[in-house]
Amino acid sequence: MKGAYINSIKAMCSIYESGLMCFKALKSENFILEYYEGIDNFDSINYDFVIFNYHPTVAEWCNTQYISSIKIPKIAIITEMLENNKFMFNINHELFNFLLILDPTQKESERIFAFGRPLEKFNY
Repeated sequence: MKGAYINSIKAMCSIYESGLMCFKALKSENFILEYYEGIDNFDSINYDFVIFNYHPTVAEWCNTQYISSIKIPKIAIITEMLENNKFMFNINHELFNFLLILDPTQKESERIFAFGRPLEKFNY
């Protein structure tokens, strides 16, 4: 199984860094996960699934029309939310097959999964 992970474009913001940490946490020996920053070189035909580090303020390229055009399973990582409101940015969550919410206390369902906020290892 082969997937693509699409992070936001590198910027001085926590969304990009959180996305990078999530990618590193999701890598596995059980499947191939290739990394992209933005969608410029991404073609979904080569993959079985795609994961978006989705945040509307830094992913303007990731619009409804574009997401709808992708015919493989789509997963969104929601990196920022408010208490009792995982869709604080009015994300059209119906565009995605699954949502990974960066909140280990998130109540899970068929499509929504709690995902602990990954942290980098630090050397002292």
